[in-house]
Amino acid sequence: MAKQVIDLLEHKKLLIVMTCLAGCLPAEPPSSLPFFRVGGSSMSTTLLGPHIAITCKDCGFKYTCGAELLPADDTFLCPNCGFEYRLTDEMPTRKGDRIIIQRSTTLPQRWGTFILHHPKDASRLTVKRVVGLPGEHIAIRDGDIYVDNAIASRRLDQFRRTAVLVHDNRFQPQRSGSPERWGVDKEGQHWHVNKESVRYNATIKESPEPNLSQLLRLAEHLEWLTYRNFDNSPMAPDRSVESPVDDYVAYNQSLAARRHYVTDLMLSCRVTATGDGWFAVRVDNGRNTLVAKIDLISRQVALAQFCGNLNEIHYVSQTAAWQAKPELFDLAVFDNGATLSLDGEEVVSCKLEPSSRDFLQQTRPFAITAHAISLTIEGLKVYRDVYYVDPGGANQDWSLGRPLGQDEYFVLGDNSQVSTDSRHWTDATPVCHNILLGKALKRGR
Repeated sequence: MAKQVIDLLEHKKLLIVMTCLAGCLPAEPPSSLPFFRVGGSSMSTTLLGPHIAITCKDCGFKYTCGAELLPADDTFLCPNCGFEYRLTDEMPTRKGDRIIIQRSTTLPQRWGTFILHHPKDASRLTVKRVVGLPGEHIAIRDGDIYVDNAIASRRLDQFRRTAVLVHDNRFQPQRSGSPERWGVDKEGQHWHVNKESVRYNATIKESPEPNLSQLLRLAEHLEWLTYRNFDNSPMAPDRSVESPVDDYVAYNQSLAARRHYVTDLMLSCRVTATGDGWFAVRVDNGRNTLVAKIDLISRQVALAQFCGNLNEIHYVSQTAAWQAKPELFDLAVFDNGATLSLDGEEVVSCKLEPSSRDFLQQTRPFAITAHAISLTIEGLKVYRDVYYVDPGGANQDWSLGRPLGQDEYFVLGDNSQVSTDSRHWTDATPVCHNILLGKALKRGR
């Protein structure tokens, strides 16, 4: 464990004890000293410990790197565009996020972030996310948490809290020569891509409207705006070659850890659409192909899963109040389910049916097409889920080996590669209810 550093801020009288990597905090202070500083990297990027804040000199994207996880040669790579430059004096180390304890008389709920006494040292505090409750059997499979042999499913708002940003199309490189992420697969006249937004303009109905299965059968005849993923990590041999989405975290730039493909993904953007047609978004995570189709006339929103081939379709639909104004659009595939939301409200969702398809690495997980409408899309962002690994850092199936006791909880850090948590603490030091102090609430930096 790294040397403790004590920092007393006299104007707020905050006692701050920072220790590296474990995300530890000082023991509980008097009520007059309510704030704590996050001291390590175990909960990044949800909660940041001491870090370097970086603004890319090419695309302008802002990101952070843990102060104890800096590259040995002080060379950083922008995760958004791959631009490379060295650490300078203009990049001082910033302190960790400030958090306070919100005490509650109710029992801890799954997915909540809590401050607790460290199981091995009651004089220290740490912050983790509760994923297992008393009496449950906890396991990790393919990066997901399983409870009693079933995947621990989340709501979309819970998924958003830990989702890791993969690419933000608002930040375009000016000089690095990085490949464009969004492009039209075939020649056409309807899509127009620029730095601020992408537009589709074809308000005349040129052909009969396809149903969902026909939409994919006719895919080669449609104009698709497609996202291509690239590996902008220090481990990438060639950052101009398309790559599947994996669990690399720019915050951990010094780690040459194992990489694991991530299939829980989300596309987020703001959409303005008018006309008498429709638009559709396709997601392929290597295991499943799904299509979300929004009809502007009927206000019908349909979500379909293609289970191995175009003849095996599982779909749900619902009438949504689509408005002729910018709508925040999210399409997410996670926890063996899919959800489409408009302006933050879940419109349609479904559980994924078992697929007969073998896993295939996918470098182009998202695509958009449209027909007989005027469509403007802004702020295209691609996210991925946290990928949990076993205590050794691999993606092997792993389980606790026994059910949790009637007063025990299972906690994890969001930065799974570096977190020390219930995966490592032995039966002699379980996380019991009496060491959970309350929810951790972020209060700036």
